Amino acid sequence: MGNSPDLAPMDFAVNGIFMGLLFNKKPRDDTGLVRAIKTAWVKLPMDKIQRALQSWKRRVEFMIERKGFQIEHLLN
Repeated sequence: MGNSPDLAPMDFAVNGIFMGLLFNKKPRDDTGLVRAIKTAWVKLPMDKIQRALQSWKRRVEFMIERKGFQIEHLLN
């Protein structure tokens, strides 16, 4: 796979949701950080992740057509 974040489901979908779930958390130590991450991970909405994975083939096709150039604006 190319290096484009437009192609990696973790980059174009999951990371933003995950970071949103962690945004206001202020763990006091490493244990609290691990707990916050694990809690956020189980709260990830599976329907959005499934849609992101289902869109992957289309994203790859757009990337091939665009010869590697940005595709995000073509997907909405």
